[in-house]
Amino acid sequence: YGMYSLDETFFTQADSLTIHVVGAAPAFEMLGGAPNCVWEEIMHCLPAVKKMHVVFVGPEVSNCFADPSDKLDNAISCCPDCVRKSRSRLFSFVAKTYHDYANASKHFTKPDFVAAFNTGMFEEPDTSSWKPSLDIILDMDVPSIFTSYNKFEAEGDCKILREVGARMTTEGPVLNPFSVDYHTVDPSEVDGFFKSSMYCICFRGRTEA
Repeated sequence: YGMYSLDETFFTQADSLTIHVVGAAPAFEMLGGAPNCVWEEIMHCLPAVKKMHVVFVGPEVSNCFADPSDKLDNAISCCPDCVRKSRSRLFSFVAKTYHDYANASKHFTKPDFVAAFNTGMFEEPDTSSWKPSLDIILDMDVPSIFTSYNKFEAEGDCKILREVGARMTTEGPVLNPFSVDYHTVDPSEVDGFFKSSMYCICFRGRTEA
């Protein structure tokens, strides 16, 4: 959704694609969450892509996945159709904040797309941790999508993005058509529910001064 809404022409024509998943967690974006086939589905939606590299970055990335050199490129099996078409996928895992990865790793390369799922960055201490990473993302001027569990969190995240000068390409947070298809009871609310990636915000670079 984010790729098509931000730059459909580029993403439907690109033959290689690097995606940075910021704030990744093993329980969600990796082993415990999205199955392997979900990431390959991106390639199925973008048939011109021959090689896709997904880099999972975040303090919660387990050290059993992260290499001290920040370069652990795992070749991931593709479906038989993609194999016949000589398409390939790589996964890398980096157990650092995004700004530490960008500023200190010799293996860092500018991505084509940045995604962050259910960030919770609207509340401290997450806000302070996220702002240096947001500066890196905005300065790179790459298409980006951030998601949130519900409207309240999405509006809070949107406020943070506006404060740091993000150039929105959606009218604030919008319902994500690719959120999970079931609600979860919010234990902190009397009648509250949420969905993983229920809302999303698309942005690219900074607003003009």
